[in-house]
Amino acid sequence: MRQIFLKAAISCALVCLLTACGVADHAEPTPEKEAPELPPQTEDSTPVLEPSIFQTILEDALVQCDPELEHFFAICDVDGDGSDELIVEWTPADGIASSWMTYIYNQSGLEEFSCYGRPVFYGSCLEAPRSHSQGRSGDRLWPYDLYEVNDLYVWVASVEGWDRTLADGADWMEIPFPDEADTDGDGYVYYILTDQAGYAPLADPVDNAAYEAWRDRYTGGAAAIDVPYQPLTAEHIAGLQS
Repeated sequence: MRQIFLKAAISCALVCLLTACGVADHAEPTPEKEAPELPPQTEDSTPVLEPSIFQTILEDALVQCDPELEHFFAICDVDGDGSDELIVEWTPADGIASSWMTYIYNQSGLEEFSCYGRPVFYGSCLEAPRSHSQGRSGDRLWPYDLYEVNDLYVWVASVEGWDRTLADGADWMEIPFPDEADTDGDGYVYYILTDQAGYAPLADPVDNAAYEAWRDRYTGGAAAIDVPYQPLTAEHIAGLQS
C-alpha cells in the first residue's frame, strides 16, 4: 500500500514538472524597446549651436561700427560679482571721435553702464575718462568720473588736476595757482568735485597725498583689472562658440 502511494506521488510530480516546462517553452517573447530618437545633426555630425546673448550683441555692434577704425570687446568679471560681463568698445560709423564709447552688459544682455573711451576697472569701482581734457590737468592725469560699483554704477565724483607749468603759470579763471594747497611743492594739485555742478578751479584743491587717500577708499588699494580685450571681428565673435 505504501509503495502504491509513493508511485502515485512521483507520477504527480512528473506531470507538474512537464507542464511547467511546456509553459516556459511556449511563453510569449518580451518585446524589444525602441531606440530613442536622436536630435537632428548636420552632415558632419556636429550639433547646431544657438548664438549666445553676448554673440548677438557683438554681431549687432559689428554691423553698426565704423569699419575704418579698430574696435574691441572682452568677456570678464569686472565688478567682482562672480559672473562675467561683456565689455564692448566701439565707435559708430558717424566718424565723430567723441562717439568712442564703451558699453557693459550683464549675463541677461542688459546694458548696465556706458561711458566715453576705455574705463579702468577696480572691481569695487571704475574710472570713466572724460571725452575732453579742456582744463589744466596736463600729462599726469586725464580728467575722469569715479563710479562706485555694487550691483549699480553710482557716480561718486569727478577728478581734475592743475599743472602749474601749463599756460606759463598764468591764473586760471582769474584764480592764481593755490600754493598753500601744494604742500609737497611739486606744482600740481587735484580737484575732487563731489557736486556735479562743480568746476575746477572754483572748488577746493588738495595735494597728492590727500588725493591718493581719497581714491584708495574706493579702490581699496587694488591694482586695475587686466581686461582681456580682443578685436571686434566676425572671426573672434564666431570663436566664442568653440
